[in-house]
This record gives sequence, C-alpha cells and structure tokens, in this order.
Amino acid sequence: MKTGLLFALFTLSFASSAISNGSENMEITECYVLSVEDDENIPKDRAMVRVQVLNNGFQEGEVIQYGYANLSLKAELDNALSFEFSMDSGIVEFQFYPKNRAGISEITSTPLHIKGGAITTLAIHFRNQGEVMEMIKKPVIYLYPTQNEVVSVEVKTPGELIFTYPNYDNGWTFTATPSGELQFGDDTYNYLFWEAEQEFAQSDWMRVGRMVVRDELLEYLESVVEKLGFTSKEKADFITFWAPQMQRYDQTFVRFMFNEECNQFAELTMSPTPDQLIRLYVIWSPIDSQKVIREYDVQQFPEMLTRKGFTVLEWGGIQR
Repeated sequence: MKTGLLFALFTLSFASSAISNGSENMEITECYVLSVEDDENIPKDRAMVRVQVLNNGFQEGEVIQYGYANLSLKAELDNALSFEFSMDSGIVEFQFYPKNRAGISEITSTPLHIKGGAITTLAIHFRNQGEVMEMIKKPVIYLYPTQNEVVSVEVKTPGELIFTYPNYDNGWTFTATPSGELQFGDDTYNYLFWEAEQEFAQSDWMRVGRMVVRDELLEYLESVVEKLGFTSKEKADFITFWAPQMQRYDQTFVRFMFNEECNQFAELTMSPTPDQLIRLYVIWSPIDSQKVIREYDVQQFPEMLTRKGFTVLEWGGIQR
C-alpha cells in the first residue's frame, strides 16, 4: 500500500528569501523534494530516489552526472526528463550536473532526509553560470476605479508564479470598488498578491541607489513612498513588510525601480485599462565587510504624484 505526502522545501543558493504566505521557513532552491511516497516493496533501510529535471530544452537520452556520499554516478534522462536510483536511507547531500552542456552550474543540494521504504522525488533546475534564481517578493496590486467596475488582470512574468492570492487561474476577474475592496463572489480582498521565481543575470542594478544606515532606514522608506502618493494604508503595508527585514542589518543598499523599469519582473495586462498605473519595486542588499559597493550614483526620484481617474498601484521587491 502506498501513501503520499506532497510538500516542497525550497532553498536559494544566492540569497535566501522566505515566502510570505505564512510559511516563513520555506525558501527557494535549484533542488527540492517534490514528494515522498511510502512503498511496502522497498525495504525500510533502502530508498528509491526519482529525479525530475524541470528545465525546458532538455531531451530524452541526455546524460546527468550525479553523486552523493563520495559516489560518482551517471544516468540518462527518460522521456519524462527524469531518472531514478536506489540507495540507503539517511541524510544526504546530492550533486547534479548535465555532462554534455557547457556553461551550466553544478547543483549541490542542502542535506535532505531520504526516507527508508519510500520513493522520494526530487525536482532540479539547472541554471546558467552568471545567473541566479531570485524571488520576486510580495508584489501586491491595489485597484481604485472611479465606480464599481468588473476588472480582469493578468500577470505575465518570465519566471514561474510560486504563490498567488486569490487563486490565479490564467488571470483574475473581479469587481473593483472605489474604496479599494476587490470582490470575488462572496469574498472581499484588499489587493491581489503574487510571487514568482525568476532567473536574473548579474546586473548593474546596484550601481544606482543609496546606502542607508539602520537608524535612517524608516524615514528614508517613508519619504520615497510618500513621493509616490501612497495612502496611509499602502504606506503601512509597504513599511511593515520591508523595514523589519532591512533593519536586521547595520547598513542596507537600496535601489528603487519605477513603472516601465518593473516590466523586467512582470508585465501587467488589465481590462479596462487604468488611467494611472504606479509601479514600485525595491531592490536591496545587506552590506557588510564581505559585500561592499564601492561606486554608485545617488538615485533621483520622480516628482510628487497626484492620483487621477482609475488608479492602480503595485509594489514588490527583491533581496539580493
């Protein structure tokens, strides 16, 4: 008899970032446990591991080198882009590398518990050297029509949507009200929420911004969102989410991206089209003796915004 337990443990190798949907211990990685299924045909001290490659462009028959516990092995992908092997149960770190692909970074997992008497399925995602997997954290979308309006919203992101709320089924369709309440049938929400995992090449994002010490951080964040005309509620949502994370560090380098710059993270398609779309993403990085930004230009900000007509506001961010 088989019993299934489905879960996902994510760990980001470049900069870990907890998913803010209530699972504060969940993080993102290139290797994670997709499922564990007990199998009475497998001895209790042995385990079966199935590895599923998530990358597009891989093909049946490609050779994956893998290892654990000082073993060096290889396997061919089947038509489902997976392979499997048996091993002793226990705590194990795995390594994976596609043998015939240049410029791909090797994956090394965190220590994983491989349960005896069970089939453990691992999902792996290779990345190109010079690219990092990062979490676009808590983009939230507020909508303020001038009258009750049926609105459709789509998020087009180059990455993978990890979590949405309300549930995203090829988009959201709902009734938006001038007060900002979003009505989905009998349920009411204050905003639309999404998070995505994306790959980014090393960039010059941190060449423009500002170095902010802990004692000045709160005032600095408030001044920026006030320039963009955030309401008191929107400001509180933004500050209470980002400030506690940043204030754990003595110094933080902060860069903001506005409006069209945010299209690299996601494009928003809305019907009807709003009169005014305000987008703000904060890109920030803790600064210590191991991470020093030597040269940068102080960021300039747009003039104070005054809202007009059907207004939509989105904010989100990335910790680097």
